[in-house]
Amino acid sequence: MTETNAPRRPCDPFLWDGSPIRAFIFDMDGVIADTQHAHKFAWLEWAKRNNIPLDEDTFMRDYFGRSNLDVLPLFFPQHAHDREFILRIGEDKEEHFLTKLKAGEIPPLPGFYDMIQRARHRGLGLSVGSSSPRRNVETVLSHFGVREHFKVTVSQQDVPISKPAPDIFLSCVAQLGVQAHECVVFEDSLHGLTAARAAGCRAVGITTMHTAEELANHSEVSAPDFEALLSLASWAGL
Repeated sequence: MTETNAPRRPCDPFLWDGSPIRAFIFDMDGVIADTQHAHKFAWLEWAKRNNIPLDEDTFMRDYFGRSNLDVLPLFFPQHAHDREFILRIGEDKEEHFLTKLKAGEIPPLPGFYDMIQRARHRGLGLSVGSSSPRRNVETVLSHFGVREHFKVTVSQQDVPISKPAPDIFLSCVAQLGVQAHECVVFEDSLHGLTAARAAGCRAVGITTMHTAEELANHSEVSAPDFEALLSLASWAGL
């Protein structure tokens, strides 16, 4: 990321439809990073090594976009209420995901660095609110060279209930020290957008997982990536 020491203007907030926005909250998978291929690889490789029948079509239809805490209890029903066991099993699966990241096979979404640069120039607080494991969040942000710019990160380990419950975003809002209506959440999933709205935040849909039509009733605006979003008139002042 370039120009990391860009000046900040905390008294000149980004205005969206006349309302001041003081913070951005980003989901990670499908928003900060294009992780679909890597997660598919990780799940299928993990299932193969654990002798669990799982094919690509079944994964994409039934499990893609859902958190480890949602999916793994389906494979281990006897441990469905053992959160620590599920988190531990999930870490094994994430090792396969992280091999793809370290191999340089997970790119940031187009325009992500520009969005961060402009947000920092405006003095906006930055946060990640993700249902992914904390290690994934920290590793992806560090790999992309932007960890220092995110004041707050909230992951699946940090809340009792994941999306579509609003807990992740409510935690982000509280730690950022702003009001929910002053935050924009960038999300690619219906569960995530539902959680953002339930938290009282403004919701922007990124169409890496669903079409714009599918997101229309769940977000105030949608775009395929940040490059496209920044070209929209309502974001021209950022």
